[in-house]
Amino acid sequence: MGVTQSPVNSTKTDGININKLTNKSLTSFVVGPEMNYTFSNKFQLNNVLNLAFHENKFNYEFINNTNTTYYLRNVSVELSPQLKFNPLSTKLKNSPYIVFGPNYRVFLAEQNSTGIKQQNFAFNFGIGLDRRTEFFIFAPEIKYTLGLMESVFSPEPSINTTFKLHTISLLFNFRG
Repeated sequence: MGVTQSPVNSTKTDGININKLTNKSLTSFVVGPEMNYTFSNKFQLNNVLNLAFHENKFNYEFINNTNTTYYLRNVSVELSPQLKFNPLSTKLKNSPYIVFGPNYRVFLAEQNSTGIKQQNFAFNFGIGLDRRTEFFIFAPEIKYTLGLMESVFSPEPSINTTFKLHTISLLFNFRG
C-alpha cells in the first residue's frame, strides 16, 4: 500500500494551435499483494502485483489566448518482479535494503476513454527499511519508476500529447 506522485514529462504536442502545455500531477495511490522468495540473507525476489490509480491535469494554452484543462485519470495493473538486496543481514531488527527491477503496466480503461496506450514498460529502483516487530515486518520504502515507453494522450482528435509516465512512490509494506 502506498501513495504515488506521478509527474508527467511531456515530450511533444502535435496540436498546431497550442502555444503552451503545462501539466500537474495529482496525488495517486497503489495497493496490492507481494510475494517474496529468499535466495540468501542478502537477496530476495519480490513479485509485486499492484492496482494503481493515477490522476494528472493537463492545461493547454492556445494561440488565441484561451485555456482548456483536461484530466487524465487512469487505473492500471502493475506487475513488478524486483530484486531486493539487503547489504546487512535480514535477521537484524532494522535492515536497510535496495530494490530494482522491471515494471509492466496494463491500463484497464479502454483506449478511447483515456486516449492512452494500453500498456507501458518502466524500470523501478528504490530504498527501504525492514523494521521487525514481534508479529510482522513493517517496511517503508521510497521507489522511483522510470517510464520507458511514450504514451499518447488525446483528449480531442486535434490534440495529441506524448509523454513518459514517471512516478515517485512512498510505500508501506507489511509482511508476516
